Amino acid sequence: MTQPHLQRLAALQEFVHCTTRTLSEIDRLSTVITAPPDRAIFWEGTIGRQVCAVLEGSLVVTRDGVPLETLRRGDWFGALGVAHRRNITTSVRTLENCDLLVFSPREFASLRWRCPGLVTRIEAVNRVHDDQRAALSALSARAERAPSSGAGR
Repeated sequence: MTQPHLQRLAALQEFVHCTTRTLSEIDRLSTVITAPPDRAIFWEGTIGRQVCAVLEGSLVVTRDGVPLETLRRGDWFGALGVAHRRNITTSVRTLENCDLLVFSPREFASLRWRCPGLVTRIEAVNRVHDDQRAALSALSARAERAPSSGAGR
């Protein structure tokens, strides 16, 4: 672990109040990966196997191929799938080169034990995003089924 890497972690919203010792523990529990553009990170319908935070870059979240949201630096995804061992309801794909902080289910469980408040915040944010994505997906499906409004007549 290098000081610049810890500073990079400390810049994430969830970690701003963490001590250097806690940041070092987070660094030890996680892996940083670099993913090229157009790389699938999560696939809709599969069981959640990792929790990720975006360190750099941007990713698109889709459901049934419909873009729902763009994830950027500081955004988290995958926590609910791992925590509840459930199927992922969206796909996530990189839009550009991305650096991701990745936790396996075991690493995330260790993080939960060492930093329970932090994990609770991450899961709460993921729950809100999950609810927003479901609402957007439902609106999109309704709009596709709705008859045309006859605009321009």
